[in-house]
Amino acid sequence: MGYYVTAADNVKIYVEDLNPECKKTILFIHGWPGDHNLFEYQFNQIPKLGYRCIGIDVRGFGKSDRPFCGYDFGTFRCPCSQSD
Repeated sequence: MGYYVTAADNVKIYVEDLNPECKKTILFIHGWPGDHNLFEYQFNQIPKLGYRCIGIDVRGFGKSDRPFCGYDFGTFRCPCSQSD
């Protein structure tokens, strides 16, 4: 199941969330220049073992927003933070 969360600077970050009812969770964060689809094999196999798999598209990649700015180390250091 995919959905969006809003980062502190109002940028929408795409989240792919498989097996959300499971307590054991693995977070997948891609590198440059990929997106959550890099983990296609893992998303197909690991949930069958009883794990929740969460993959995000960091800003500027995949289904996430592509703002003009905000690509500095300070912004990228925690791609999972979001506003209240």
